[in-house]
Amino acid sequence: MSAFKHEPRRVRTARERAIIFADHGGCCHVCKRKLGPADRWDLEHKIALENGGTDDDENLAPCCD
Repeated sequence: MSAFKHEPRRVRTARERAIIFADHGGCCHVCKRKLGPADRWDLEHKIALENGGTDDDENLAPCCD
């Protein structure tokens, strides 16, 4: 797979995002900090798509802003 052409990203529902968040214990996968209700966060690929990662839920984790 080319770095310029990768698997398309799929939009996750609020429920899917909540499940992934809970699976990671509500912690940012980069800084390992526990995220609180007021914290802004997003889902991030652990292995970037351009580096051969997939868009599977197993490759997604919460990341604080």
